Amino acid sequence: MATIWDQGIHGENQIIGIIDSLVNQDSCYLEDSINNTPGPNHRKIVVYNTSITGASSHGTHVEGIAVRENESGSLDNAGHAYKAKMTYANLNNIQETGNITVSNSNQMLEQAHTDGARIHTNSWGDDGTTKYIALAKNIDAFTWNNEEDMAFRLRLFQSPPLI
Repeated sequence: MATIWDQGIHGENQIIGIIDSLVNQDSCYLEDSINNTPGPNHRKIVVYNTSITGASSHGTHVEGIAVRENESGSLDNAGHAYKAKMTYANLNNIQETGNITVSNSNQMLEQAHTDGARIHTNSWGDDGTTKYIALAKNIDAFTWNNEEDMAFRLRLFQSPPLI
């Protein structure tokens, strides 16, 4: 089966905005052995927009699907855009995710855009309501105002049982 990589698409010169739970900056997939401080010269993380450090399995998994690349050059467990870099923001910094009228998610997406991201992956949302809440409105407004950007909601789920 042909992959997107076979078409020459590996994520070169792209920055992906990731808003999620904490990512493991010290994993061999994100680590920069020359200078592990996030910044424009870091191998993978151009901006780490939170003072909180640590790791969570979910945030690290999402980062892995997007940009994971082993520093050794091995493509084992590589992300879809393994040559891309990332800008990161902590999902816990989104305020009022369940509120119908107030959310700062647009500002967080704008920050990622300012950091250079034009692709945004968000493996979160408000599954507790079908109302058009501020979180959804902000994502719509952001993509309307930044037509060159794409915001995706990565959904991790199990396949339905076969009947």
